[in-house]
Amino acid sequence: MSDSKRSRRQFTTEQEVALLQRHLVDKEPVSKTCDEDDLPSSASYPWLRQALGNLGAALKPPVSDTPSKGERGRDSACRDDQRCGQGMR
Repeated sequence: MSDSKRSRRQFTTEQEVALLQRHLVDKEPVSKTCDEDDLPSSASYPWLRQALGNLGAALKPPVSDTPSKGERGRDSACRDDQRCGQGMR
């Protein structure tokens, strides 16, 4: 190996997202987007694969600390009924 070999560049998550957005949202070809960032186009495909693999998690509703409607109804019923949580006898 020669000493003139380029070292691998590391991209931040924000840089990867920006590149993917230009391709997916702005409809720029991968080749153009990568050429402008001096990046081989093959480098963007693992990022795309990872983003699409995580798409299900991104589309899930956020987890909330507040109870749902059904849980709120149960909680108020428990406060009104002294036997709540004791089971049927």
